[in-house]
Amino acid sequence: MEPLSACLENNDGIHVQAGRDDTHRFRLLRRVAILLLCLVLAEGLLLALAVSSMFPVAAPGLEQTAGDDGKATEAMELMSQCQADLRTMSLLLLNISQDARCQLCPEKWLWSWGSCYFFSVGLEDDRKWDESMEFCEEYNASLAVIGDHREMEFIQGKMRVYQQMEFLWVGLTDSLKEGHWIGGAVEH
Repeated sequence: MEPLSACLENNDGIHVQAGRDDTHRFRLLRRVAILLLCLVLAEGLLLALAVSSMFPVAAPGLEQTAGDDGKATEAMELMSQCQADLRTMSLLLLNISQDARCQLCPEKWLWSWGSCYFFSVGLEDDRKWDESMEFCEEYNASLAVIGDHREMEFIQGKMRVYQQMEFLWVGLTDSLKEGHWIGGAVEH
């Protein structure tokens, strides 16, 4: 089975997309984030239910009792606690996501929709397509196979950021058959 990765090169440097071996860490981080979000949402739902049960809708013309004021104070305290919990969980999630052990991509690499890209613009000599392919293989990667419009937009966006990129190599070749990606897929 071929590695699900890519490597891009332009005339100023190499772009490498790491193998998707790090997807386990990504999935774990995503599960933690979803769990924290679910906990916050569940707490908010419970708070909403508690408030609605404390303050039933009164028929027009009925007056509020003194006990309703105590319930309002209790509801406000619960709301404050829920907001504090949300801030705490958000800070925890931020700390977890910035921990080097939980990074989705190696240092100096960029993550985009499940793939890691390394842009070394200006750090490498110009390479030919075959040399670029060999370079990528040294990193357990391959030239980029652009799978969808979103990936194409990501790559084009990086080309706008790195203005010195006049072109880049991708994994489309005519060495075996015109218009086939290196993995064998027909061009999109």
